[in-house]
Amino acid sequence: MYALKTISEDLDQFAETIKSILGAEVLIVDDEFVRLVSTETSKQYAKIDQQSVFAHALTHNKAFIIEHPRVDDMCLDCSDRNSCTEYALACAPISIDGAAVGVIGLIAFTALEKNALMMKKEELLNFLNHIAKLIAIKLVEKQKTLHIEMMANELHFIFEAIEKPMISCDAMGKIVRYNQASLIYFKTESALQKNVAQLLQVSCKIKSLPLHKNLRYALDNEGEILTGTYRRYGEQTHENAQFVFVLEDSKSILGMYQAVQSYAKPVKLEDLVGNHPLFTDAIDRATRGAQTDLSIMILGESGTGKELFARGIHHASDRQFAPFIAINCAAIPEHLLEAELFGYEEGAFTGASKSGRAGKFELANGGTLFLDEIGDMPLSLQAKLLRVLQDGYITRVGAHFGHHVNVRIISATHQNLKDKITLGTFRKDLYYRISTFPIDIPTLRERRTDIPQLVRFFIHKYRPNDSEQIAKISPEAMTIMSTYDWDGNVRELENAVAYALSFGVNQGIEVRNLPRHLMCNEEMPKCVMSKDVLFKEAIQKYGTGSKGLEKVQGLLSISRATVYRRLKNLKK
Repeated sequence: MYALKTISEDLDQFAETIKSILGAEVLIVDDEFVRLVSTETSKQYAKIDQQSVFAHALTHNKAFIIEHPRVDDMCLDCSDRNSCTEYALACAPISIDGAAVGVIGLIAFTALEKNALMMKKEELLNFLNHIAKLIAIKLVEKQKTLHIEMMANELHFIFEAIEKPMISCDAMGKIVRYNQASLIYFKTESALQKNVAQLLQVSCKIKSLPLHKNLRYALDNEGEILTGTYRRYGEQTHENAQFVFVLEDSKSILGMYQAVQSYAKPVKLEDLVGNHPLFTDAIDRATRGAQTDLSIMILGESGTGKELFARGIHHASDRQFAPFIAINCAAIPEHLLEAELFGYEEGAFTGASKSGRAGKFELANGGTLFLDEIGDMPLSLQAKLLRVLQDGYITRVGAHFGHHVNVRIISATHQNLKDKITLGTFRKDLYYRISTFPIDIPTLRERRTDIPQLVRFFIHKYRPNDSEQIAKISPEAMTIMSTYDWDGNVRELENAVAYALSFGVNQGIEVRNLPRHLMCNEEMPKCVMSKDVLFKEAIQKYGTGSKGLEKVQGLLSISRATVYRRLKNLKK
């Protein structure tokens, strides 16, 4: 909204200058019919009649001249008509974006003043319209200045309210602003008089830094490590570019990180077990995805190892030294999930911690946030998550201000999100935001040739710590494991091996040690107890051709000679 009264001093100067030049009285009225300026000082700030000529110019947004007041058609309804002493007048609306915000007028109270005004009527209207435009420009500039001042005050308040140290500098690294948190952290103002490159031990020149990146800052004082992010504003080569650094001391980050994440051995993609082409293709795609900062969507059935892939991608990326935070969106009640993701302030809800709590986004700042089973996220939170991914800002529950986070999102689901989009239970815009780089993990049924290798891996994993002996598995037991459907995939296989080893590593793994359900196929109620039965079923499925026998060999993990021998016995 444009208010003429905000430039009242400028209006006074306009009016006095015009009066001294033309000799007529000057009147300026705002859009509420109030005389803001009147060289007839006794009438200043009084309202004009809403049926007057000036009100007509305001409501119709039109300039005109009245040569014969009282008898002109526009004067007939004016309540001041009978007492009017005006000889002539001219007025022009002050317009901004096509809307009148006021009127400026000239009034002649003597015949001499009238003659002077009416001598060149066309030039007079052009002059008034020009003055009205100048006033409009002045008002727009004033409003912009007021808006900038208001924004500056708001930014200053936010800058000081943020508890993390924040420092801004110019392209040469000279600090131009810092908040109270910075002063508390660095203890003295003298420390903040240094160049940013010197203060934060940045090895390169400030203006050569990339647009936005995570940094680790090694400080001299007390051997502390400062981590955080920065953003550059302006062109890279522009001498007026500015940088804003948002910092956090390592002790604070470590405390939050350890609160939700116990120590775990890093997962390397190259160490994941499996040689099947479908699996190695997934590994290759994950490796390529790790070199980008794109949002990754991992698709696969439950138990296929989606979180292992996510951890492997994190370790292979340039965020490997930052936190990896995982959250299962299906395991947390809907009314608590928002607080878990975004954190909350003191007193945000009943039972909230008095000191507030950081959410998973804050804990993962600079690192990776793994959103498992994202298909179960409520629609209300999907909208908020989309906003965070677009803007990079989070707001704690109960907070008035948000702050920037730099988090790489890896999502996972076993559901068909496109079906959920059709049903209206998953946002299409969020789907395209989080699935920039999709990775499909094959089921264990699709890579049966990896089962023997996985079994040996889990045998080694679950052998007793004090045992040097590696348990052996009988060919019959391996055959059963290789032909079972494994609806629970690798997780179910791992549990089966752990169960079998519970009978004692010295006994090895025999058919009798396996979970009973492995030896019954739901589609074939007959229990599979014999290696000959397994072989017969495999032959019936793949045939006796060269390629078929290769599949049988790989499926049952037996040699080619054993395949031919059993085939010969089967024909007898």
